[in-house]
Amino acid sequence: MSTARRLAPASKTQTLCRDLRALAYELGAGEKFPTAIELCERFQTSRATLNDALDILEDQGILSRRRGSGIYVSTRLHTKCIYVLLYAYLFLGENKSPFWGMFSGLLAEEMERRTLNNAYQCELHFVLQSDRDKLALPQSVVEMIESGRVDGILTVGMNNITTAWIEQQGVPCVVYAGYGPYTVTQDLDTLVRQAVTLLASKGCQRIGFWTESTYYETERELSSDRLIEQSFIQALKEYSLPLYPELIHYKTMRRATLQGPVPTYQQQGYQYVMEIFGNKNHPQPDGLFIDNDMITSGALAAFQRLGIHPGEELCIVTQTNTGSPILFGYEDELSRVEFDPAELVHEMFAMLDILLQPERPETLHFQILPRNHS
Repeated sequence: MSTARRLAPASKTQTLCRDLRALAYELGAGEKFPTAIELCERFQTSRATLNDALDILEDQGILSRRRGSGIYVSTRLHTKCIYVLLYAYLFLGENKSPFWGMFSGLLAEEMERRTLNNAYQCELHFVLQSDRDKLALPQSVVEMIESGRVDGILTVGMNNITTAWIEQQGVPCVVYAGYGPYTVTQDLDTLVRQAVTLLASKGCQRIGFWTESTYYETERELSSDRLIEQSFIQALKEYSLPLYPELIHYKTMRRATLQGPVPTYQQQGYQYVMEIFGNKNHPQPDGLFIDNDMITSGALAAFQRLGIHPGEELCIVTQTNTGSPILFGYEDELSRVEFDPAELVHEMFAMLDILLQPERPETLHFQILPRNHS
């Protein structure tokens, strides 16, 4: 990085920064520092090295120099600077879920709450990452992180290169919708088990599972390990229910073979219904678990067109999110297993609070549990 050279101090400057930082915390926020001459004598250093160290500590918000008055400890000395980095594509396009709008709004509310007592300074950044294999941060954010002015970071949907780079800078980083040593995720295994439990309790014997289709450009984008499907198969075994592979429905296609754009989740749900329930020769389930409420939304439109009434002719359990309006009006026809985005936000900040302590665990993973609404 072009800024790294200036911000990578020589060992003398680095040592002096450490000593001056310790002195700042000893004196306390807003207190006046010794003069430059006194500091040079106290730490046996040159004026040039002192100026380099003061530049760095001023950039980090530890000290401030006032012309004609002297050097002062920052009044925001104990304020933690927190960045929240969101992959912007999650909020764009036809496949955007209401979840992301609710989630980002809740993040912003928590950030605002934490700034009220000046204990935190929080910034929210939407990141346009064009390449999944490169560092995907604006230069201004890179400079802030490299200069040590960011105390902790929450990332949402960022690529692995970016989260790994943040960790290499020594900045605590809590990850959602990505990978890293500190993650918060939804417990998908419990989601599947609760869904199958609900369907089994309703007497369903031919249970189907629908999830989003995968449309890939290169082979490395294609994951052969669909963990949620494996959880579904295992849950059927636990209830001694038969597995019907033909009732597990999704597509895996190379994008180049598509005639037109990638179908939206609603379009996929609509197509699934027409392909299965619109064809009398296709095996049909008596119970159905859909792990994406947007797919469910499209499926409900197709069921209506075919004159099929969920809740009467077919039991459906769908994943959804607390507060989402996407299935409004269908509450009596569906059983829902919900994740609460507010709980997700709470756990992300709770984990960051742990990581901001002097001793940090090597790894930490929180899982959000779903709740049934049947």
